[in-house]
Amino acid sequence: MAEFTSMLTDIGRAKMVAAVALGESLQFTAMGVGDGNGNPITPVSAMSGLVHEVYRANLTNLTKDPENPNWLIVEMVIPSAEGGWTIHEVGIFDNLGDMVVIANLPPTYKPLVAEGSARELIIRVVVQMANPDVVELVIDPTVTLATHDWVEARIRSGVNPGELVRITENGGLPPVDGGLLTGIRKRNREYFYGQI
Repeated sequence: MAEFTSMLTDIGRAKMVAAVALGESLQFTAMGVGDGNGNPITPVSAMSGLVHEVYRANLTNLTKDPENPNWLIVEMVIPSAEGGWTIHEVGIFDNLGDMVVIANLPPTYKPLVAEGSARELIIRVVVQMANPDVVELVIDPTVTLATHDWVEARIRSGVNPGELVRITENGGLPPVDGGLLTGIRKRNREYFYGQI
């Protein structure tokens, strides 16, 4: 077995079987990270929670791997304001709050601004599934985070600077165009691109 791995939990496997049998979807909504109480962990399918969860947020992305259609790539962004711990473990949670995937990571320190360093951290977990088509990403657009690079890429792809746009139904920004990001201002669920 690989040193670092991800797997469906027993709960996740049962929910996956039920989703396939009933023609429904398994809704991935959140990811949590933990410090394993200061120790690396070995994922076990019987786990129903992280050893010591330190942060949880909504997922920011869920895609199929272009090289392997049975691999799902699940992502979450940890903002620069969060941290002060070493990540050893990751859990993916469904819309009912059940941990459906458990994974371990190489020790990854997430600093706090007060420590003199700050960074966004993207946690990316690859999950191998026999039937990835039954998995659905559910995003709450009022709390979803986007990295600066993601926003800039969207801006370069379509909207004219100065144009007011609305967040799409699935919580993403619509395709945008025109130059570099010079400013972004949020008003309710609208974004204004241009000089601020």
